[in-house]
Amino acid sequence: MERNNKVLEEISIPTSELKIKSIQDLLKLSKESSGYNEEFWNQVADNLWSHLQIGFKTFDDQLLCATCFYTVLPCTEKQDTYLTELLHMIEEELSNKNKEESSSKTYNVVSMMYGIFQSTFLIQKTHSDVIKSVLKPVFDLLLLMGYEYSQYTFISFKTMKLFKKVLGTDFQECIFSKERQIKLLNFINHNWENPVTGIRDLNRSVFQTLLTTLDDEMYQTVMQEINSFYWNKAKYLMLSEVIEYKNAKSLSLLNENKWVDGLTYSLHKPGLVSAGADMYYALLKQIDFEKDWCTVFLNDVIKILIGSSGKAIENFHNFWCLITMKKFPNLHHILLEELRNHDKTEQNLCSQLCIMKQANRKGLLEKNWKSPEDFDHIEKTVLIGLDHCNAYIRTLAFDIVCVSQGKVAPSQLEYDLILEFIHNNINSDCTVLRLSMLNSLNIFLTQLHSTFLNVMIKDESNESLQNRRILLEFCTKLQNSVITSINLNGNYQRKITCVKLCSTIISCFSEIPNKRRGQIRNMNMTLIEYVKEKECWVLSTDDFVLKLISLLKDPTDDVRENVVKLLLNHYSEELKNPNINQHLVNGALKSMRSKFFYEISCGQSMFKLITNLVIKHKHSIGQYKNVEDIFYFAYNELISEHKAKTNIMKSIEMGKQLHSFMNILLVVLETCIANSYKIDINGVMSEFVEVLESISNQFAWEEDSSTSSDFSKMSDMVENIIDNSGLTVSDEIDETKISGFHQIVLNSLWLNVKASCDLSSLLVQLNVDNDVMAEKCLNIITHVLETSRHKGAIEAAGASLGKGIQFLTSLPEEYKASEVPNTLLKCKLNDLISETNKMASITRRGAGLSIMVHRIVSSDMKKGKPLFHYFINTLLDICNSTKDTPKRNDENQIDLPKAIYIHFLTRIVTDSGLASDMMFYFAKLAELAFGNLTSAHWQIRNAALQLYGALIPKQIGEKKASGSDEQTTATVACDELRTHSPKLWKYIMQQLKLSNQPDMVQSHSNLVPILNLLANSAKRYNFSFDMQNQETADEDLLKCLLLLLNSPIHTVRRLTAKCIFNIYDVQKICSVLLNHVFLAENDLHGSLILLSLCQKYYVLNEAYKEEFKQLKHRFEKIFSSGNHSYLSKTLFEDIFINSYILEDMAATILEIISSVHLPGVDLWAEARMKKYIKLSEWNEIPNLLQIILKLSNYEKYCEFILIKVKEQKCSDTDHLLNIVDILLSFEKKYYSSITWKIIYDISLQTDLSNHLDIAKLLKVVEERQSVYIIRFMIPLMARNIMYLQKDGQLSLVQIIRKLSNFEISDVDMRYIAAIANNELANEFDNLPDSVKVITIKCAIMLLQDEDEDVRNKSVLYYCKLSKQERVIQPYICLNNILNRQFLYNKLNGSQHSMNELVKELSNILQSNHNIDEYNPFANDSKNIYLEPDVLKQLIKNLKTP
Repeated sequence: MERNNKVLEEISIPTSELKIKSIQDLLKLSKESSGYNEEFWNQVADNLWSHLQIGFKTFDDQLLCATCFYTVLPCTEKQDTYLTELLHMIEEELSNKNKEESSSKTYNVVSMMYGIFQSTFLIQKTHSDVIKSVLKPVFDLLLLMGYEYSQYTFISFKTMKLFKKVLGTDFQECIFSKERQIKLLNFINHNWENPVTGIRDLNRSVFQTLLTTLDDEMYQTVMQEINSFYWNKAKYLMLSEVIEYKNAKSLSLLNENKWVDGLTYSLHKPGLVSAGADMYYALLKQIDFEKDWCTVFLNDVIKILIGSSGKAIENFHNFWCLITMKKFPNLHHILLEELRNHDKTEQNLCSQLCIMKQANRKGLLEKNWKSPEDFDHIEKTVLIGLDHCNAYIRTLAFDIVCVSQGKVAPSQLEYDLILEFIHNNINSDCTVLRLSMLNSLNIFLTQLHSTFLNVMIKDESNESLQNRRILLEFCTKLQNSVITSINLNGNYQRKITCVKLCSTIISCFSEIPNKRRGQIRNMNMTLIEYVKEKECWVLSTDDFVLKLISLLKDPTDDVRENVVKLLLNHYSEELKNPNINQHLVNGALKSMRSKFFYEISCGQSMFKLITNLVIKHKHSIGQYKNVEDIFYFAYNELISEHKAKTNIMKSIEMGKQLHSFMNILLVVLETCIANSYKIDINGVMSEFVEVLESISNQFAWEEDSSTSSDFSKMSDMVENIIDNSGLTVSDEIDETKISGFHQIVLNSLWLNVKASCDLSSLLVQLNVDNDVMAEKCLNIITHVLETSRHKGAIEAAGASLGKGIQFLTSLPEEYKASEVPNTLLKCKLNDLISETNKMASITRRGAGLSIMVHRIVSSDMKKGKPLFHYFINTLLDICNSTKDTPKRNDENQIDLPKAIYIHFLTRIVTDSGLASDMMFYFAKLAELAFGNLTSAHWQIRNAALQLYGALIPKQIGEKKASGSDEQTTATVACDELRTHSPKLWKYIMQQLKLSNQPDMVQSHSNLVPILNLLANSAKRYNFSFDMQNQETADEDLLKCLLLLLNSPIHTVRRLTAKCIFNIYDVQKICSVLLNHVFLAENDLHGSLILLSLCQKYYVLNEAYKEEFKQLKHRFEKIFSSGNHSYLSKTLFEDIFINSYILEDMAATILEIISSVHLPGVDLWAEARMKKYIKLSEWNEIPNLLQIILKLSNYEKYCEFILIKVKEQKCSDTDHLLNIVDILLSFEKKYYSSITWKIIYDISLQTDLSNHLDIAKLLKVVEERQSVYIIRFMIPLMARNIMYLQKDGQLSLVQIIRKLSNFEISDVDMRYIAAIANNELANEFDNLPDSVKVITIKCAIMLLQDEDEDVRNKSVLYYCKLSKQERVIQPYICLNNILNRQFLYNKLNGSQHSMNELVKELSNILQSNHNIDEYNPFANDSKNIYLEPDVLKQLIKNLKTP
C-alpha cells in the first residue's frame, strides 16, 4: 500500500514536472500486481488520462505514458468510459482529416492508438464490447495517417506493425476482415517507395502479418497479381516475403513465373539489386542441395559472368556470391570450371577473380605459393590479375594473395608478390585500388603478426628459423620500399600512399586487433619489437622523420593531414629530439611568412603538430613552453598588424598577412578543443571578436554596409591597393586582371575573410555560457554572407556558419547559447521579409543569402529539426499570403518578394540531407510551384520553375544513373502519388480537365509541368482491387489525355503519350487506338508516339501479337490513303517496317532533296538509312555510299556505315576495298573526319597498301596547321609506315611525337598518338634506329600521361614489342620498356641509339615555363601524374652498363 501511495503521489503532479521514471515504475508495478485495488487503479488511470490529454513535451514520453495507461486500464472499472471518450476523439480526427482541417488533438490520439497495441490491453482475458467499435476507426485513421507524409507517419506504421497482436483473438475480424485486407494490401503496395526513414522495413512487417490472414483464394489472387507486375522494388520485396511464408512450395513457382529472369535482371540495375538480393536470399533458404542451385541458377549466372556488364558482375560478387558459397562450399569449383570453358576475355578473368576472392575470404580456396612448378589454374590466374591493366582486376588479385585463413607462415613468393605489387601500384591514380591495396595489406600484416606470435616465435625448429629470416627480409624490404618511394618526390598518389603505408606498417607491427587478442598466448614481444631487436627497423631514423616533416610543406592538404596524424600517433619519442623540434618550428615560421596561401597552409599544419605535441608531451617545443605561448605569439602579431593598417601588398611582401596569423590561432583553438584543453583567453575575447569583425568587412567597401560592392568596384579596389603599395609593377596594362599581383592581393583579401569566419565559428564553442558573445560571433559570419560576392568567401562563411549552428543545436538546453540559432533564424527571416517587402533589390545584399538561410536550417542537430519546420512553415505562409504585384517598368532591376522566397525554398529542397523531412511538405510545395508557373512576372515563373525542377525528381523517386549502361529511372508510380498527395492529385486532375480552352497553345503549354510529372513517374503497378475503385476516374483521365494527343505542341504530345503508357495497360491502349478517330495530323502523330512506346516495351511479349497486327493494318490504310508528316512517317516505319531495298534509299535521297525544308524530313531519312545499312548485305553498301557522298549531310549517314564496319564482319574484303576506293576518290575527303575513321577501321580488317598513297597523305598532314579533322589519317599512315622512305618515316614519327607531348596537345590528339604509336610497334623491328628512338620516347610520354585512357591504350605498345598477349598495367610497361637489356635487344645492340634515346628522354624533363614570382600556378606542369624523379632514375639506369 505504501508503494502504491508513493507511485500515486509521484504521478499526481503537473505534466510538465512529471518524471518519466515515475511512469516506468508504475508500469513495472502494474505487471507485478496480482490483486485488484480498483480505487487505486482508477486514480492512476485518471491521472494518466489527464497527462495524455495535456501532452508531454517529448513524444517518446507520451507513448510510454499511453502504453502504461492501457496496461493499467483492465484493472479499473472505467474501461468503457475511457474507450468511448477515445472513440469520440478518433471519430473527430477522422472527420477533420476528411474535411482537410487541422486538429490540435492529433498528437494525443496517435499516442493512445499506439498504447492500445503496444500494451497488454488486447490480450486480456475479458473484453468490453466497446473495444471492437474502437478498433475499426483506429484502423481507418492509421491508414489515412500512413498515407500522409508527416511527423506521425513512422509511428502510424509502427502501430500497424503491432496488428499481429490481434491474430487469433476476438479482434482479428476488426482489423483483418476481407474489406480491410484489401485496403491494407493496397496500402502496403503504395508504400514501398515511402521516403520516410524506416518505413520500408515496417511495411514488410505489416505485409508478413497480412499474408498469414489471407484465405487460399485471396492468396492465389494476390500471388497472380504480384507476378503480373513488371520487375520493380515492390515486386521483389513482396515476393521475398511470399517465399519466406510458403517455404518449400516456392521452388515450384520459379519457372512458371520466370523468377530467375527477374533476379538476374536485378543484378544489372543498381536501384533494384538490393531488393532483388532479398528475394534471392529467401529462395536460397529453400534450396538444400548444390545440384538444385545449379539447375536453377547456373546457366543464367554464367551468362552474367561472361557478359559485357561489369556492374552486373560486381553486383553478383557483392550481393550473391558470399552468401551462396557459405551455403554451398564447393560451388566455386563449379563456377570456375564453367568459366574456364569460355573465351579468355577481360570480363571472364574479372569474374573468376571475384569468385576466387569470395571463396578465399571464406577459407575455401586452395592455393599453394610454395613452388611455381606446382602452380595450378588458381595461382596462374591470380598472377595474371596482379599485373593486369584493369585496376579492379588487380585489386581482386592482390586481395587473394593477402588474405589467408591459416596460421602457416607465408612463403618467399608471397612476400615477393606483395612487395612487387606495392612497388607497381603505389603511384596509381585509381583511389579505389590504393585504398583496397592498403586494406588488403593491413589484413596480411595483421595475420602475419598473429602467426609470428603464435607459431614462429615459439618454435626453434629449422623451419621456424628460416621463416623468421625471410620475415625479417620482408620487413626490411617493405620499409625500404617506403623510404625509397617517399624520397622520390613523386606525384600526389605516391606521397599519400607512402604516408598511409607507413602508418599501416607501424600499426600492424605494434598492435594486435581485439578479435585476435584472445588467440595470443604469452605474448613476450610484438613484431615491431622483434624487428627492432634484430636492428632491422629503419622507419624511425632521424633522416626519415625529417623527410616526413618535409612533407608538411606539400601543397596538398590531404598529404599534410595524414603526415600530422602519422607523426602524432607513432613518432612521439622521435619528436622529443630538440634538433628536430627546432627544425619543425623554423619551418613553420618560415612558411607562415610566405607570400603564397598554400605555403601558409603548410605552416598551419606544422603549428597543428607543434600544438598537439606541447599539449600531449607537456614540454616546450622550440621557444614555445605551452599552448598559450603559441596563441599569444600569433594573437599579438595579428593585433599589431591590424592596428598598423599596413597596405595589403606591403604585408604580403613583409610576410605578415593577417590570415597567416589567424590560421595559427585557428589550429591552436581547434587542437585545444579536440584535446579538451582549457585555454584561458577570456581576457582578450572581446577585443578578439572586434578584430575579427573588422577583418571580415574587407569585401564591404561601400558606405552602405548592408550591401556588397559589385565586381568592377572590387577589381578597382585591388588595383588601388597595388598602386598605393609603392611597389614597381610591369608597364603592361593588365586588362584581364589575372596578373600575379592582382591574384595574390585578391587571395589575401578573401582568405582574411575566410579565416575570420572560421575563427568566429570556433569562438562560438568557447562561449557556451555567453549567448551575447556567441550571437556576435555568428553575426560576423552572417554579415559576410549578406555583403560579400566572392564565391570563396561565401562558401567558406557558409561552412563556418554550419559548424557553429551544429555545435549550438547540439548543446543541452541549460546552456544559454543553445537558443542562439533559433533567435538568429527568426531575426534573419524577419530582416529578409521586411527588406523584400520594400521592393529593394535584395541581390545587392550579397549572393550568400540563400546559403546563410540554408546553413542555419540544414545544420540543426536537435531532434525533430525545429529550425527546419519553422523556416518552411514561415516561408509557405508568406508565399501564400503574398500577392503578385502589378507589372512595373523597372521589374528587371528589382527582386520580387515571392520570387526570393521561392528561391530560398528551392535551396532547402535540393539538400538531400533534408529529403525525408521535406516530404512532409511536398504537396504544399508542389502546389506553390505549379500555381506560380503561370505568373505574369518572369522572375516568379523562373523561381517556380526551379522549385518544380528540384521537387519532381524527389517525388517520383528518380535515381540518377550510376553507370554508362544505366538510365535515370523513376520509382514512384501514379497510384502512390495519388494516395500520398491527394490534394496535389486533385489539382492535377482539375487542370487536365481545363485543357480544352480557346487559346489551346497557351492552355496546353501551362500543362507541361503537370504532364512532365506524370510522364516521368514510374510505370503503374497496382492490385485489381484498387484499380476497380479507380475505374471511373481512370476513364475520365484517359479522355482528357486522349484530347492532348492532338495538341499543337510537340512536347505536350510526347509527354501525354508517356503519361498514357505509364498509367494504362497495353490492352487498354491498343483497344483505344483501334477505335480512336484521328482528328488531325497532330492526333495521328501523338497516337504513333504512344504506340511506339508500347511496341518497344512489349515487343517480345507474344500475348499482344494479334493487337499489334490489327494496329499495323489500320495504320497502313491511313498512310496509304493520303499525305502525312515526316514525323508521323518516321514513327510508323520505325514501328512496322522492318527492311528496305536500295531503290527505297534512292527514293529517300530524292525526297530529301525535294523536301529539304519540311519538318522532320532529315530524321525520317536518317532512321531509314540507319535501318537499311544495318540490315543490308555488304555488296549493297558501296553503291549506297556513292549516293550518300553527294549529299550535304553525308557525315551523319557515313556514321552508320562506320558502325557497320565496326560491328559486322565482312566475309568478302572486296566490298570493303570498294568502300575505301570510293572514299579516297571523294573530293571533300581532306575536310571530313568520318572518311578517315572508316578507312582506318577497314585497314584493321584488310591490307590497304595497294590502295593508299602514304607519301601523299603525309604531305597533306605536314602542310596542315591543324590535323584534328583528319586525325585518323595518322594511325592509318603509321599502320602502313613501311611504304614510306626513311625521311618520310622520320617525318611521320615526329608528327606522332608532337601529338604525344602533353604540353602542347589536348587529350583527343594524345589518344590518336597512342593509337598511331601502337601501329608503329607492329613494324618496330623493321624501322630505322632513329625512328625507333622517337617511337620509344612517344611510348614513355604516353604511358605517363595524365589521362587514364591514353595510358591504358599505350600498354598495347609494350605488348606488341614483347610479343605478349597479356595486357599489363602502364607503370610496369614503363619500367619494362626502360629496362636496359630489353632496349639493347630492341635497338640491335646499338650504343649510339641508346645514347640518343637517353638524350630524347632527358628532354621530357626540361620545363619551358615562364616564371611568375607572384603566380606559382603558372609554373606548374601540365601533367600532374608525371613523376620526373622516377623517370630520372630509369634514365640513369639506362646509362649504367
